[in-house]
Amino acid sequence: MERISREAWAKRVERWRESGLTAAEYAAEIGVKPQTLSWWKWRLASLGQVGSVAQRRQRRTSRNPVKAATVSPLTFNLDGTL
Repeated sequence: MERISREAWAKRVERWRESGLTAAEYAAEIGVKPQTLSWWKWRLASLGQVGSVAQRRQRRTSRNPVKAATVSPLTFNLDGTL
């Protein structure tokens, strides 16, 4: 089996991300296991080699939008309870 360089995997992972296909669909197209493709996505991201930090941060925050907290003033009743 031929060894594929990290740079080649980075290109594959980038093309996969741009394709919109699932790991299984894209892996079938390029002839690799979906687990291998997912592992390389994880590995390259952990090395900071897939997408820019800003792109990764934007993807992360777009999936989990931060909701603004509402704050109401603390009031006391005359009997001392909240």
